[in-house]
Formats: sequence, structure tokens, C-alpha cells
Amino acid sequence: MSKPTRRKIRSDGEFVSDEAIELIRESLAQLRDDVTSLKDNHLAHIEKDMNSLKTEVAVINTRLSPIEKFVEMWTQKMVLIFFTAVSASVGIPMMI
Repeated sequence: MSKPTRRKIRSDGEFVSDEAIELIRESLAQLRDDVTSLKDNHLAHIEKDMNSLKTEVAVINTRLSPIEKFVEMWTQKMVLIFFTAVSASVGIPMMI
């Protein structure tokens, strides 16, 4: 029966067998595969969510556009009414 080969892999003098190193390599390869799978799935979900958000934002913009125009129109009217009231109270003649 042969003795397992041991390699020095740490600076503190610890030795690890070839079998342990191979197990570590296999674990790292599996971990890399798992991380790649998670990354790909995560990016796919992000893309789906972004597309959904774009649609929702477009709908909200469509709904808000008439409201913004209405508010802008009334803001202009209110400024004109305010200016007219101030002018009338001060006695400044207005010509429109």
C-alpha cells in the first residue's frame, strides 16, 4: 500500500494530500458553475423587471401628460388673475 502524496501549500508548513487538493478543485469548479448559473438567472430577471418598468413608466407618462397640461394652463391663468388683482388694487391701469 502506497503512502498518499502530500504537498506543501501553506506558508505555515501544513501539508495537504493530493486527494484533498483534487476535492478542493472539484468544489471550486462546482462553485464556479453555480455562480455562473445564478448570475445568468439574475440578469434574466433584471432584464424582465426592467422591461416591465419601462412599460409602467410609459403608461404613467401617458396618464400624466393631460394633467400636466391642465395644471400648466391653470397656473398661467392664476398668474394672470393674481397680476390683475394686484394691479387693480394698486390702481395701475391694465391694457390687455
